[in-house]
Amino acid sequence: NNNNNNNNNNNNNKLNSLNRNFIRKFSNQQLDLFTIKIGDIQFELKESLNKQLIPFVDSKFDILLNSQQSLGHLRWLLQKEKLKQDVLLFGPPGIYKRLIALKFCELTQREVEYISITRDTTESDLKQRREIINNTSKFVDQCAVRAAINGRILILDGLEKAERNILPILNNLLENREMSLEDGRFLMSATRYNELIEKNDYTIEQLEKLGICKVHQDFRVIALALPVPKFPGNPLDPPLRSRFQARNISSPSIDTQLLCLENQLNNSNQIKSLTQFPTFVESLTKYSDFQNDSVSWSPPTFPDNAIFNLIEFYKKFNLEKLNIQRLIMRMYPINILDPSKAELIEELLKKIFTTKTLTIDYQEFNIESIIDQSHNLIPTKKVKLQFNKSSKIIEEIVFSGPHSTRFGISNNNDDAFHLSEPILTPNLKRIIYEMMEDHILNKDICLIGEKGSGKSTIIRWFARGLLGYDIDTMMLYRDMNARDILQRRITRQKNENNSNIKHYNTLADTDWEPSVLVKAAINGKLVILDNIERLAQGTLSVLQRLITERHVQLYDGSQLVSHTTFNNLLNYYSIQD
Repeated sequence: NNNNNNNNNNNNNKLNSLNRNFIRKFSNQQLDLFTIKIGDIQFELKESLNKQLIPFVDSKFDILLNSQQSLGHLRWLLQKEKLKQDVLLFGPPGIYKRLIALKFCELTQREVEYISITRDTTESDLKQRREIINNTSKFVDQCAVRAAINGRILILDGLEKAERNILPILNNLLENREMSLEDGRFLMSATRYNELIEKNDYTIEQLEKLGICKVHQDFRVIALALPVPKFPGNPLDPPLRSRFQARNISSPSIDTQLLCLENQLNNSNQIKSLTQFPTFVESLTKYSDFQNDSVSWSPPTFPDNAIFNLIEFYKKFNLEKLNIQRLIMRMYPINILDPSKAELIEELLKKIFTTKTLTIDYQEFNIESIIDQSHNLIPTKKVKLQFNKSSKIIEEIVFSGPHSTRFGISNNNDDAFHLSEPILTPNLKRIIYEMMEDHILNKDICLIGEKGSGKSTIIRWFARGLLGYDIDTMMLYRDMNARDILQRRITRQKNENNSNIKHYNTLADTDWEPSVLVKAAINGKLVILDNIERLAQGTLSVLQRLITERHVQLYDGSQLVSHTTFNNLLNYYSIQD
């Protein structure tokens, strides 16, 4: 319930969290008997036939998504769902818009077809793609067509990145629920389709022979976009923009972020040291909006999931005294991305954080030991860290590679011992220590430096020498498109002279070969994306869900999901492996 009474906010948040778990628990039974209510809007749940397509939002975002700010957005989406309207959520870069959309689909138990739009997205990625199956050319339905026929929610993430001639193909589908397909079929709105049958003009069999398919009455579209021209991208065409009901999804407010801090942290000293952080983010956002209207340069938008990164850091390492400025500069490295403007951010830090900056002796950063703790075929290691000589030693179990390392009992034949240990200057020691902190928090790492600064050496020593990972390197280049990052289109051929080669039913079938990145994700390896600066703007956005949520939709129709989502599917829905 979305109650404006401040005294009942905590009870409402708990109630919404319980409602979500209740829906999950009884999802295999008659869901049409259950309803979800947000404020004064009530919606009846329906049973899903493909439960693996219902998204799961990580529980660490529950506090944010149960806040009054988020409940207001969810109530609005529920209202538009009852009115059978497509929606457009626009706001600053980050994961908040996508979390709202996915949370809505989870609460309403709606199946989702998701596509991350880039400059390389084509018409075949939305409608139909031609494939060769059994030596015959066939058209395979893609996300928009599958969602329209099966009554799913189509999430279009990143409308501002699409080329101008791509999205207009969806105009008629959005306005009239009609679309012509390349295989000769025609998608017709449910209203017109039912009228033809009710008037006895046609039967269902006759319409199928004519290639007329019914667009499901539950088909909806949720589009996510950045406001242009404040942010770079292509502005939406007025005809396309008029098809949506739009809502601004701003970054989490100060009250929402403080609520997250109070609910996640139990230590009063930790809460006190972080209460100034939301104020800093709000000040930076207002400064950015003001500068964007007056001058050519404005500071980049602060990431909207930064508060959760800080909370995870404090909860994991439990440090009483911590240089908050150091953490902010790691999440917002303006001194690296634009050194000439770093002074402006540093001045803002000094005004917001009145505490004295703690001096850090980089020589004190120390990785005490790394001990193999592998069990149940999952390679893990126990890492002991010490922030400084006066702090306690932190012990954490982290995921690792299957090989031994330079620490502890090892196999002398292992190639990790043939790695030359780098000369650990104070700066390199700090970098490796902070990389280990990020790895403990299950965060991906981006190393920025000039040629010859030792990036590759640091990665090899960190991944192979310390954690025993198998390393795969994926070289990126300027002409590489978003599709090549995930999968490559190939033709499978049968070789009758070599029995060791896998046989296929046809002489030449089209197929998709996973990239180095996808193979590493499946096999638990560490992958290096080398030279990401060479990619065209927006190309790397195809990996945003993989990086933040460990979820990615592949071009062959399959999808990679996080281990949490996979286990939820097994536990809640009794889906077999």
